[in-house]
Amino acid sequence: MLSWSFLVPWLLGCSSGLEDTADSVSTSPQVIGALEFHGDRPRNVLVLTLDTVRKDYLGRYGDHQDTPWLDDMMDRSVVLEEHRSCANWTIPAVICLYAGQTTVDLRIEPISSDPLAPNYKPGMFFAPAWLRDRGYDTWMVTANGALPIWLSAEERVEGIFDHGFEGWWWETDAKAARVAEATLDQIDSLSGESPWWGHVQFFDPHSPYDAPESYLDGLQDLAPIDFDLSEQEEHDRLAGFWHTLTSEEQALIRAHIEVHYTAEMRYLDDQLALFWDGLEQRGVLDDTLVLVWTDHGEQFFEHGFYGHDVSMYREEVDLGIALWARNLVPASWTGPTRMVDLLPTMLEVLGEPLQEDFTGSVIGTASEPRSRFSFRYKVDTTAWQALDYDGRRLIYDWTGRRTYFESREDPAELVDAYDPADPRVAELEVLMADETDRILDFLPHLTAVGHRN
Repeated sequence: MLSWSFLVPWLLGCSSGLEDTADSVSTSPQVIGALEFHGDRPRNVLVLTLDTVRKDYLGRYGDHQDTPWLDDMMDRSVVLEEHRSCANWTIPAVICLYAGQTTVDLRIEPISSDPLAPNYKPGMFFAPAWLRDRGYDTWMVTANGALPIWLSAEERVEGIFDHGFEGWWWETDAKAARVAEATLDQIDSLSGESPWWGHVQFFDPHSPYDAPESYLDGLQDLAPIDFDLSEQEEHDRLAGFWHTLTSEEQALIRAHIEVHYTAEMRYLDDQLALFWDGLEQRGVLDDTLVLVWTDHGEQFFEHGFYGHDVSMYREEVDLGIALWARNLVPASWTGPTRMVDLLPTMLEVLGEPLQEDFTGSVIGTASEPRSRFSFRYKVDTTAWQALDYDGRRLIYDWTGRRTYFESREDPAELVDAYDPADPRVAELEVLMADETDRILDFLPHLTAVGHRN
């Protein structure tokens, strides 16, 4: 159900580069699912990906107060409060966003290092290519080095896959200030005659951690550790050594991770505020729908894992998502949403037709309760699945382990309540087994231990 608690401050005006024009509420509203626009709908889309941002590190959702600009921005947006990713890593999340289907729907599993798991589905729908062919200027700016690998020029030339981004800038691990600068340069190069769709992938706060020293509050108060968190190889080494450390050593390392990660979040938030000011100065936000989303989160050993692309617990797949436009009425949408809902919603805003094989829904139009599945597989780890349904979560890794959480009563996933005799668990087991069957249908060489036993 929609909450209109943010409408009053929106009507009264705002600050921090998010000002709304007085005439934006002067015309009849246009309602698209959970979105209500006053005046004409935007003609452009700007997708801002905040790589590896944990939802509970946003001030809106936790005790952290390191993201005042993002918190303010979300207060002035339509926020999807109960959003789950379709995976725990960038590439499958981007596929869900732009194909309007999950990797399981498409029968692919990208960059799994398994030669029997296809990276692409020949001829698959990918929104930037489709929009380009409909007259949009399409472009991407990214500091994530994995995206250019999957969105490779070679595959495009061979005719296997066309990513559709005509404008392209890529610098692996670039800091947010550099990404913002490259994005503004890209926007300055647009003709202004055609509508556009831009995708910006900020890499902060992804490891390795290298926030400016001025952001590292509290680091001087901690004893040193034997791991250099500014080097990615050291993060990988830490993950391997974790279970050999004493509880005191683990507590100290967690404290170091906390300082470094929150420093990255503060730095990112400051750079986003400056970036938004640059967008405002250029006037490009007057006719643009902005999606601010996280492709995945990050674990800090809460369940024995470190990083992402390693499991399906909430730290990796519960996301903060916001949609903003100058004349979009702020709201809090608390219905369950999926990654594949984002593309139908944005295309509907643009007035573009939806594809018949989309498996998501325009936000605010899906019937409830609804199943939300996540899946990821790669050769060097087991396959993982998660199912969210009606306030419950079942997690299954294909070594046979299952965990179950009552999400409303235990949102932090502290109590594993798995009991196969519990009817509430058994209901999810049936839904999960059907999804596992779908996966095994295109990855039949894999073994799902305990499946249908």
